[in-house]
Amino acid sequence: MFNLKPIPSQQNLKYFFWFLILKLIIGAITSGIAYLIDPSSLQNPADDYGILFTTFLLLIFAPIIETLIYQFLVIEILRKIKIPPGLIISFSAILFGLSHHYHVFYIIATTISGIIYALYYLKLRPQGKLNAILGVTGLHFLSNLVALLSDL
Repeated sequence: MFNLKPIPSQQNLKYFFWFLILKLIIGAITSGIAYLIDPSSLQNPADDYGILFTTFLLLIFAPIIETLIYQFLVIEILRKIKIPPGLIISFSAILFGLSHHYHVFYIIATTISGIIYALYYLKLRPQGKLNAILGVTGLHFLSNLVALLSDL
């Protein structure tokens, strides 16, 4: 069975940074592999719309909307129908990855990111839905900020 220990509220900041570091390391590895195989696989269609739109999309819209859809909505529905945590994480992550269908490598990389976001959501969930939503949104925001700044 899948053991999912909740994050103690007094350790939120510590876990936030550990999840952020994990997300950035895995993101760097998957991006590096994708770049070696096919550099065009890292091209995001949002890059074609200018820096202001891309910044809004990556730092405001995506973290909020994607967290609400792929973590909050999907996870809460699956929890309600008593799906085991491992399957909840997998389903949430796959849907998150498939929503980034620009390239097969992009789908794989964002599915892995989706695993991290879903796991973090579930570990924060005992502290309340709002705390879990805010935590994942913040993690997603900072991950996207690092990606945006690395492209400049």
